[in-house]
Amino acid sequence: MDINTVSQIVTVVLAVLAIIWHQQRTTDKLRERLDHMEQRLARIEGFLGIGMPAAAAAKAPGADLARQPPEDSEED
Repeated sequence: MDINTVSQIVTVVLAVLAIIWHQQRTTDKLRERLDHMEQRLARIEGFLGIGMPAAAAAKAPGADLARQPPEDSEED
């Protein structure tokens, strides 16, 4: 292989690595912003007295009713 072929291969490999790195960095930033917005929304809901924390909602009576098919519900 001559030097031009090697340099082209190295250039392509570096470009691919740069694209992957940039995508990962962008994804991480978006996840951080989403976490921040979820926390902010939870604080606003708590201040206004609306909404319910996810952990409390999962433990609330009847929380699993929506997941049950209608034929499995117990009606007398």
